Amino acid sequence: MAGLEVLSDVTSALSTEFDERVFKQMNRKSVLLSLLTKKPGKGNACAWDVVFSDASADTYTEGADVTTATDTDQDLKIPASISWGWYRSNFGVSGLAKAVAANSPLSPDYVTDLIAGDLLGSASKLASVINGKLYDGTGAGHIIGLDSALAATGTYANIAKGSYAEWAGNVLANGGISRNLTKDLMDQMESTIYTDAGESPSVIVTTPAICRKYEQLFDSVTRMALPSGDMSPARANLGMVPDNMTGFSGYTYKGIPVFRDKDATSGHMYMLNLEYLELCSLPPPMADDTGVASRREELSDEQGRRVGLEVHYQTLAKTGDSDRFSLVVYPQLKNMKVCAHGLIDDISES
Repeated sequence: MAGLEVLSDVTSALSTEFDERVFKQMNRKSVLLSLLTKKPGKGNACAWDVVFSDASADTYTEGADVTTATDTDQDLKIPASISWGWYRSNFGVSGLAKAVAANSPLSPDYVTDLIAGDLLGSASKLASVINGKLYDGTGAGHIIGLDSALAATGTYANIAKGSYAEWAGNVLANGGISRNLTKDLMDQMESTIYTDAGESPSVIVTTPAICRKYEQLFDSVTRMALPSGDMSPARANLGMVPDNMTGFSGYTYKGIPVFRDKDATSGHMYMLNLEYLELCSLPPPMADDTGVASRREELSDEQGRRVGLEVHYQTLAKTGDSDRFSLVVYPQLKNMKVCAHGLIDDISES
């Protein structure tokens, strides 16, 4: 004789209804990628012209003639170029998985439409990988990132930094020995950039740990109105809430917003002038030589926030009961004025 029916007797016979939302556990926020201006690329390389100082001006002897050999110096025009990088993210779905998911009405849309959901996942992963390479990429199929572009020595965009002083990066390092972040370090770098480029940086980007160190510098500083009407260089926006959409920390330095990025290189603080940084990419074709269907798709982070970079989204050849897809992009970071930026290295994160 059956006893009292309890939950365990019927659980397996009842359906499970899921929340209409999905909750993504990963962090694929792409802060620097979102900040950069995006431009279409052309040709077999990412190329631009730079001009270095070589013109001369001085007093002269009254009535003296101008001789081509000794008196006509002009600024040097030099071509800069970097090969394109190439990145992709692929995914595939079996016919059975797609059919079962599409006929599961109690599941969220992200799961029932597997192709659309996987597309968003691949797009956010690709954006996150590219965001990381904007810092540490070294070429050979990769972006040449800021760590190489802003270095004090070496070669960038096929131009030797040792040959042109204005092409050498502004770097404050400590021989690989970690040291505390100080306002004096930041003041020294900002002053160096202004001296070399005649401009101040427009943003500061660093790791979350170093951003926390920066905040600690001014925990006891109060807001001060200076005679000129400017605000204290420590932070001019006390009480502002950090913007989780962009990575803005809620702090500024001399009016320059400070951003935190999970992908920034450990120990580094970057002072950047966004006017002279662009992320260029070759516009994707609408179909390849075999006629495979393709379209343009804009990358986004894991929360669906668009980052402004278009990729080539193509359906690969179908060879069985499955569908396969690929997101492909050919980007390169263009640093048009190296001396307009700066890198403070060897900052302790602990």
